[in-house]
Amino acid sequence: MSSRALRRLQKQKEETELDVSSSDTEEQPKKAFNAFSVLGGDDSGSDTENEQIEIDEPPVEKKPVKTNKKSKKKKKKGKKKEEVKEEVTEPEDFNGVSDDHLSDAFEDIIEPEQYDDGDPDNEFGDDETLRDDDANFLNLTTKKLKASLPLLSVKTSKALDPDHELKNLFGNLSQETIDDANSTSSLAISPEVLAQFKKLASLTRGWGGKDRRSVPGTTRKLLMTKIRDDWLPTHRKSMTMKESEEDEIIEFSLYKDDIGIAPQDFKKKVDRERKMGIKYFKFEKATTSQDKAADSQFIASVKVMSDHDALIQQLQRHPYHVETLLQVAMILLRQGGDKATSNALVERCLFIFDRALHPKLHQLLLDGKSELIRLPYERYANRQFYLCLFRYIVALGERNLFSTALNYCKLLLGFSPGEDPVGVRYYIDFYAILSEEYEFLIDFADSYLVTCYDNWNTPGIAFSTALAHLRLGNLEKARSQLKAAFMRHRYTAFRLAEQVQVSDVGVKESEVEANGRDILEAETYMIRSKMMWNDTKSIDFLRNELTALWTQHKPESRGFFSSWMRPSASEARPISTNLLRFSILSGEGSLMSKIPSEVWEGETFEYDLFPPQAPESSKVVDYLEDYVHNLSEQLLAQLNIEDALSDID
Repeated sequence: MSSRALRRLQKQKEETELDVSSSDTEEQPKKAFNAFSVLGGDDSGSDTENEQIEIDEPPVEKKPVKTNKKSKKKKKKGKKKEEVKEEVTEPEDFNGVSDDHLSDAFEDIIEPEQYDDGDPDNEFGDDETLRDDDANFLNLTTKKLKASLPLLSVKTSKALDPDHELKNLFGNLSQETIDDANSTSSLAISPEVLAQFKKLASLTRGWGGKDRRSVPGTTRKLLMTKIRDDWLPTHRKSMTMKESEEDEIIEFSLYKDDIGIAPQDFKKKVDRERKMGIKYFKFEKATTSQDKAADSQFIASVKVMSDHDALIQQLQRHPYHVETLLQVAMILLRQGGDKATSNALVERCLFIFDRALHPKLHQLLLDGKSELIRLPYERYANRQFYLCLFRYIVALGERNLFSTALNYCKLLLGFSPGEDPVGVRYYIDFYAILSEEYEFLIDFADSYLVTCYDNWNTPGIAFSTALAHLRLGNLEKARSQLKAAFMRHRYTAFRLAEQVQVSDVGVKESEVEANGRDILEAETYMIRSKMMWNDTKSIDFLRNELTALWTQHKPESRGFFSSWMRPSASEARPISTNLLRFSILSGEGSLMSKIPSEVWEGETFEYDLFPPQAPESSKVVDYLEDYVHNLSEQLLAQLNIEDALSDID
């Protein structure tokens, strides 16, 4: 600071003391302190800067102000972080929903000292494993759910980014290398058309950005996808998203036949979930005339007549139609074996949902709090998101990105932990083993997410947990877990014994009691078991232990009176809907062949497999047809347009 400035400070101090002594009641008005005025560089500052210091510096001590360049950097850095945070959580006009004050979503649950009569956590809080499910899975109380929530958390949004796993696997890869590894095209696009797309992207403000995660209409970044060069730039959204109201949340459960609880008591469960920070959301399809026409044409090409060529042509007219993207991806995969193009279409479909995320849900994912997100399967657009994530998990597995696939399994299961609509419990063990997350699988198998109901302990979880113990060097725990899996899933143990060539099982396959569900569940594990039990040590362990277990096994009596006393297998273990969905969506021929023939008697469409059924008076469950009004008129209009185009050609 210059000597002139010091003299002015001293003069100001003397004048101030004089004013205070002359009048005790009057106070000199103070101007706001300017933090940037003391961040100057050298002592030879301009007079204007010195005058600013004179006014803002407290005239208490006669000390020169020193410049601290390090603190300057820290302050600027802190300011930059605040600006980034504001950019992420900035409120925006999104269906009338703002994005402020999310902190109340993460309050800890307040457990009452004593539960009232009828409270779910009191009436249904049974620590024993229940054999049969109830409609609302009340045995998974909020106390049990709270203890299990960490297992459903992805921890960080980076866990959903495949590029993050690639960098962990192969070191600090350049972005060019990653882009080259991820380079795919949705369909055969000529270089001329691709050049037009890139030119249009430059004209579409906010499309892509340097990080390929920016989209028009929002300052939020994409969390699950990156924009590809062959994606048509557009401002239109095919999906929107809303947060469900409390009455709607309760209705999601009360429409079922086996309610098992009074509405006023079920509300206590919902209130307790809210205190835990759990939020319910629902996707909604766009209802413009263009979207309705796409829906109508899709129904005509799938339900009225199976026309694959028409679907591919529709994809060119409506490149962001969710149902068409998923259906064409399935067709390419199963008929042509074109995995690269099929996976690219699934990723484009995921982009549609990623773009439409509600600000609060986006923030939960950004913070890694995926365990607090609920997406009721009753909403049709939610069901499309489940299907898209199922396809995406398979695509990640084909690229050997098993850790990312495991995190998407956690995300998908967390959307509906009780119902588990697409059967995540039948394949989560596969990705846990191949990503070497052995401790997670062991904790998962011991959690309420598996022990609440007998059906939740699948053959995959039971036998793969033994393998997890073995890989961690816990030989005795591996033996104990394998024995428990043997006792619980006898038919799967028989199939595994055949696979590792156990010399003497002691029984024939026809002598192992198994119903249709046991056979189907066993196949869900067998189609992937060789990829997990793939080293000599593991195979030898499995062979030796199964040999001992089958040697000690005594077949149950199969006399007349024993069969009369014991319920039939079909009555004891019906095939659950989520098991059927998983079996069909997997596309595995050996698995689908084990599905009972009566399942195929009704209409079965892969884009919406076995949707929930509600009374006609209830609107809680919706379907694709609900988005299409006057279907016959829409189809007629579409056919007239196509005829007119063909005449022009």
